[in-house]
Amino acid sequence: MPSSPLSSAQVARAAVAARLQGLMKDAGLSGHELAARCGWHKSKSSRIARGKTPPSDADIRAWCAACGADDHAADIIAASRNAESMYVEWRQIHRDGMRRIHEQTTPLYQRTRSFCVYASNVMPGMLETAGYTTGLLKAITAAFGPEERFAHHLGSYLSVFSADNFLALDDWQMWLRDGDTGFGIMPVRDNTELRIAFGFESAPLAHDLRDGTALRQLVVDKLASLRWKGTRLAEAARKAPDFYCDAMAQIRMDQWSRGRVTLLGDAGYCPSPLSGQGTSLALVGAHVLADCLAQAPGDHQSAYARYEQRMRPFVAFNQALATENPGGPASEESVAHAKNALSLDS
Repeated sequence: MPSSPLSSAQVARAAVAARLQGLMKDAGLSGHELAARCGWHKSKSSRIARGKTPPSDADIRAWCAACGADDHAADIIAASRNAESMYVEWRQIHRDGMRRIHEQTTPLYQRTRSFCVYASNVMPGMLETAGYTTGLLKAITAAFGPEERFAHHLGSYLSVFSADNFLALDDWQMWLRDGDTGFGIMPVRDNTELRIAFGFESAPLAHDLRDGTALRQLVVDKLASLRWKGTRLAEAARKAPDFYCDAMAQIRMDQWSRGRVTLLGDAGYCPSPLSGQGTSLALVGAHVLADCLAQAPGDHQSAYARYEQRMRPFVAFNQALATENPGGPASEESVAHAKNALSLDS
């Protein structure tokens, strides 16, 4: 399959770093010893060896000289220049952002009547069916065990649904707390609709979370008991075509990997919406996992171990935001710890 200019450049840069690492190991040098021989700060040799910083021609010559491998310098310099030319090509293509790239493909999309998609292990989202998704989830469950082993209930449930803007809200949000229930209402789609998030405290329910009818009726009943707009909100929940309800829970696992499969985001360490960090954990986790795989070409086990080592402290701090002060916000100190618990340059 053809690869993108960016992915090709990343592979080429990683190959240069791997060759330099190989020379250092053959010479029996540590990163600190090589840096000392080259007159560099120790962090420079580390960043070059991990592909974080592209080496200059002079850096490569100094590296090879320190390893007693001057005859390798010219070849590695050529490979490094090739890798950097790929990055330059990618930056030029994207210098005006992604919109221009997307617009270039629009005519092709409009002309297409059928297309084929190849994926070595999973289906692209737009081609997934209910049966395929069920099968994939069963395979994950078979590898790691049932969700009940890892889901930790946080004492509440959240329902989200849409309604007509019967409150006439105009770029304005409303929040209300009423006993052990509460909701937030915000206008969307140019103030023509409302998005309603309704939460209520509860121990784990006996309801099957896949039984949408029972959950919907439970939410309708609780909304109807509210002292403000309860009847109207209950009716909106009853009719909403996009009704959603689920437990506020976190996923906590001792290990995120089995064989060649590893978990990312909510699948491995869902922090719950109460933390406000679900998207952040998923995006950061994807970045760290990709980085670890790039730094260990062909060795997924080492990459997975490094991924967990780097991510677990970050996950722990961010999950704690949801449990530190039940019913209220976490402290500013805790939020600061969560934000700074991981460096993407590690």
